[in-house]
Amino acid sequence: GNLKFAMDGDSVFIENSKLVSVIAELLSTKSDFVEKALLYRTVATGRDVIDKQHTDQEASYGRDAFAKAIYDRLFCWIVNRINDIIEVKNYDAKIHGKNTVIGVLDIYGFEIFDNNSLEQFCINYCNEKLQQLFIQLVLKQEQEEYQREGIPWRHIDYFNNQIIVDLVEQQHKGIISILDDACVNVGKVTDKMFLDALNTKLQKHAHYSSRKLCATDKTLDFDRDFRIKHYAGHVVYSVIGFIDKNKDTLFQDFKRLMYNSSNPVLKNMWPEGKLSITEVTKRPLTAATLFKSSMIALVENLASKEPYYVRCIKPNEQKSPLLFDDQRCQHQVEYLGLMENVRVRRAGFAYRQSYDRFLQRYKMISEFTWPNHDMRSDQEAVKKLVECCGFQHDVAYGKTKLFIRTPRTLFTLEDRRTQMIERIVLFLQKVSKRP
Repeated sequence: GNLKFAMDGDSVFIENSKLVSVIAELLSTKSDFVEKALLYRTVATGRDVIDKQHTDQEASYGRDAFAKAIYDRLFCWIVNRINDIIEVKNYDAKIHGKNTVIGVLDIYGFEIFDNNSLEQFCINYCNEKLQQLFIQLVLKQEQEEYQREGIPWRHIDYFNNQIIVDLVEQQHKGIISILDDACVNVGKVTDKMFLDALNTKLQKHAHYSSRKLCATDKTLDFDRDFRIKHYAGHVVYSVIGFIDKNKDTLFQDFKRLMYNSSNPVLKNMWPEGKLSITEVTKRPLTAATLFKSSMIALVENLASKEPYYVRCIKPNEQKSPLLFDDQRCQHQVEYLGLMENVRVRRAGFAYRQSYDRFLQRYKMISEFTWPNHDMRSDQEAVKKLVECCGFQHDVAYGKTKLFIRTPRTLFTLEDRRTQMIERIVLFLQKVSKRP
């Protein structure tokens, strides 16, 4: 990003050219090679090979793609290097025990800015995919726990966001496919033409809209905006820059530059740079398609594991303790998909607890369980306690746990426990004061 480009007539040049030598030194290559890769693109036309000069905008896109690719490959190299070092060599289950791995995945959250472009579109698509997996896993875990405890399972209705996932990723019909088609068309294809294609193909989709399809919606601009109704809420995207950002601007020239580096580590990160320009015939995948492929692979990987979720909520902008911005917290709860998770849990039994822990917390409520019960099992004691409170129609008894359907029952139990603890404390104070 430090490099700046400018035009001198029809030619593009680097304004701060001294940086080229710095970059060349870091990449263990020659300055002339770096400058040529930044300003020109080698193109094969039949038997001829020509150097096509970039415009300043094309050079900027190439620079950004190159910088991101270096970061990406260096990051992957570090991760793979660490994994190689900590991997147990000559693994033997009898000696080393069960071969388990704990992975931590830090996922970016839903993004809604004043101006949302292709980056936000991809990030929010990622969240749609992960929300879909999240709800499916919650349902699966619920069903498995019910089966373990012998509780009858009934179908739970929930919002299945597959319709939104398909809107984005479906072959030939999804937004990514329409965007890719626009990028490979011969001739000058503008962002407006891409939006027109979206309007034509998605005009009947319940989760897509634009100003052309809804002329009275003044929150959308003509020939610029489209809206997707995501699971978490509506997001307006501006198509400006979609096509340029989606095209693969990591030209083969950059790959050859890195492959010819004298640094063996850098060289090994770019094996495809070995191919000459005449050997590279396959059109590179677009940014959105690469992102979609990585998301599908990630979801498949996560689905084969046992994921546990930690949802982080930023309470305020001041980074201050004990300060909660209600509106901000509510916004995050909605866009993290937590509301749908709560709905799924509440559709069945909202609370479940093992009999011994339930007794330990609420035994003071009933005379039959305080201070200790004399029944054959904790399950019988819990059943007696629940019947004394009149909640027998709002619970189910599993093999090892009590299931409570509505939160109101739990709140009532908590209120009664609080009242009894006050009485117990007063009683103990009275006893302790006796001479």
